[in-house]
Amino acid sequence: MRESDICKRVGQLLFNCSPEGAYSLIMDAEISEDNDATTFRNTFVNSKGDIGWFRCDPNANHEISTLLVELRELFVKEQRGFWLGLVFKLDLNSSKFDVEFKYKE
Repeated sequence: MRESDICKRVGQLLFNCSPEGAYSLIMDAEISEDNDATTFRNTFVNSKGDIGWFRCDPNANHEISTLLVELRELFVKEQRGFWLGLVFKLDLNSSKFDVEFKYKE
């Protein structure tokens, strides 16, 4: 799968998990170096600017984890670096996303 396809699927999964009234979503994810564990911190902002937390169901979390591992392997294959996590931001009104990768320091 291509990078853009992986990101679009992650965005769709987050959208499906989003709470009612959410305006934007932020997923802060970290993947263990051996790909066996992923942690998520999911935040939403509503139209009033209120911030809250949300969870995805276990099936969505598993699929997102699998997609993130695939994305990291793609980066390594393309010699773009081995990142340990990312922040995925999704604007629900425009359906635009932004991804910031976290590399080992």
